[in-house]
Amino acid sequence: MSDRYTKRDAQAAFERLMQATGKHPAASYKDVGGWVLDHNSIYGGYVVHEMFNENGAVSEPFGGRRRTAREFCDAVSFACRALEVSRRD
Repeated sequence: MSDRYTKRDAQAAFERLMQATGKHPAASYKDVGGWVLDHNSIYGGYVVHEMFNENGAVSEPFGGRRRTAREFCDAVSFACRALEVSRRD
């Protein structure tokens, strides 16, 4: 069994994160409020972009640090777990 994380794993984690936060995937760069999982291996990996305006500007709701697939999946697991704990009681 391999511990290697792939783009598919990162995409699945991103979908879990959107579901947990009630966000939606951006249909285009004009879809204000939509999220995109941006990947660029040269710059270090994955980061979440939120469409900010209809001109294609983006914000980074979780900061601009790019993460490897493994780091991204771990961060999403932590965030989803934190949301679950906060919703108890």
